[in-house]
Amino acid sequence: MNATAIDTPARENHALDAALSTAAHIARLIRLHDRLNESASDHYDWLEAIQQQIDEMPLSILVRSDWHEPGHIGETDEYEILLCTGGPAVRITGPLTSFEQPHDAFLQCQDWGTPWQPVAVDSETQLALYYFACNFWFGG
Repeated sequence: MNATAIDTPARENHALDAALSTAAHIARLIRLHDRLNESASDHYDWLEAIQQQIDEMPLSILVRSDWHEPGHIGETDEYEILLCTGGPAVRITGPLTSFEQPHDAFLQCQDWGTPWQPVAVDSETQLALYYFACNFWFGG
């Protein structure tokens, strides 16, 4: 009697799907914002609507400081933009420059009971995530 493989359905990764969908939406917003900004026509209403949507996407924005000696104030060196929470959760994180501006942007996702996982995106989407993060203030 020959053993046969049992077909098991692939487990859906809702966190990854949510992260990729969110990143694609951000990339579309940034592309449209750039195109309207570069055009010679008056698209101020559209630009304002896109900027408002970008501004309202984060559920929270957090920063944290580096290691430092007790009694001294450390520099803020990392940020987090939480975009959705629960199962699944999606965030953008990255280091901050000494001027408290994003230096890079990394997409991460998490599902119930799992740690944050990095999400790979193409270079165009990666750049859009960075530009998205640059829309926010991380100063103290």
